[in-house]
Amino acid sequence: MVNTVKAALIILYKDFRQYYGKAPVISWGILFPVTIVILLGYYGAGMGMWRTVPGLLAISMLFSASSMTHVAVGFDKLGGGMEALIHTPATPAAIIIGKALGGVIMGLAGAGIAAAILLAMTGALPVFNPLFFVAGLVIGSLTFSLIGTAISIMLDPVPAVAALNFLRFSMVFFGGLLPAAALPPQVRPIAYALPMAYVSDLVRYGTYNTYEYVDPATALIASLMYLVAVAIIAIKSSFDYLIP
Repeated sequence: MVNTVKAALIILYKDFRQYYGKAPVISWGILFPVTIVILLGYYGAGMGMWRTVPGLLAISMLFSASSMTHVAVGFDKLGGGMEALIHTPATPAAIIIGKALGGVIMGLAGAGIAAAILLAMTGALPVFNPLFFVAGLVIGSLTFSLIGTAISIMLDPVPAVAALNFLRFSMVFFGGLLPAAALPPQVRPIAYALPMAYVSDLVRYGTYNTYEYVDPATALIASLMYLVAVAIIAIKSSFDYLIP
């Protein structure tokens, strides 16, 4: 256990030194969420700040966390870094943990930047239920980080970008920004099939003491189920890739 944690932290340190300044991390992980937050912070106020603000925080986490892990895994695959890790004492689980931790840190940082911008724009960012707010941030960052990790391991870098962007932009609208009532009944189940709705509702209940899709207890359970499922997929994919 100690060796796994130590190896994961070494991988985390390596990834931040090598990749946190790469263009895809800056553009997709920081600049894009900041642009969305500024634009929709102004123009999305008509939908109600209790709807818009939690969605923007969750979207910022999504892009920041998944961009970091996609770059860390994708660039390592292109440069042979993933194959080199096979010859180290690090286990596939330690590799996934190390890669995912970088995404978690970036996800939380992205949410922090978004929160600061929204606070400056609106003058207030209430937190009525701190435990649910923190749970939404932590579970969301972990889930979105592992999604980026799993897709980047399973696919080559170019197809991984397409698949990741398709999933991310789907979550922007289904569960992120659009109110449940605004979704046509035919496509509304898509929102409930994606983790964004549950993460957004955790953050929404934590900040504004209300929810959009499901009650807080259901949102917490569903978010944890998604987190476990994505973690299993990511770890299994890493074993399949690193130990063919």
